[in-house]
Amino acid sequence: MRRAAYERETKWAPSYVVDELREAHLAEDTYRADAVRAWYRTDAAVDETERARARREAEESSALAQEVGAHREALAEVAEARRGWHAATELDRQRALTADTELRRRHPDAELPPLHSAGEPNHPEPDAGNVRDERSVDQSEADASAAPSRRGVGSRDIKAALVAARSAQRIIAERERQADRETRLASDDVVRRREAEAMQEASARRSAVRQDPVPSRRALSLQRDEPELEAGR
Repeated sequence: MRRAAYERETKWAPSYVVDELREAHLAEDTYRADAVRAWYRTDAAVDETERARARREAEESSALAQEVGAHREALAEVAEARRGWHAATELDRQRALTADTELRRRHPDAELPPLHSAGEPNHPEPDAGNVRDERSVDQSEADASAAPSRRGVGSRDIKAALVAARSAQRIIAERERQADRETRLASDDVVRRREAEAMQEASARRSAVRQDPVPSRRALSLQRDEPELEAGR
């Protein structure tokens, strides 16, 4: 049941796009650097043909940087939505992992499907704004020298990914509102219960004040002895 509960949560999970987001960051930076260098060559060119070619390269690199930048922003939104989903489903995920471990211990021969899809880690993703390329400088230079054909723009259907991400954000927001309502209701119940207890205690105190005091043993003894004293007198 716990595995099934988490499986239902994975149905609305946004796509895992950290690797693509990192590539988009690198590609955008590369295109912008290419554009700057091309503009410098334009200013330094002495031949009109060379100047025109450098200007054309600068404009192409600037346009590609803008295109990849828009793609990177969309990926960042998807990545942030997935981070929110990961946090919102943490309890169900931990329960499912515990149940999965116990099932595999009890039934080592059972064929259980993995809890996570291939290529999707079970750890939180970094903030979209902090995703940067962690490869070596040599690898970065090799990427920069690649053919300038839409580097950093993957084949993923980014529109569909955005639709799924925004749907997940709405689900998370609704759950947060529901949790706030339940917290307020629970708090109101506690307040009402304490008020009722305080009223009962106050009523008990008022009743105790109105009651006649209980006579002491000496008073009761005197009351019993009074008829004998009167008869002897």
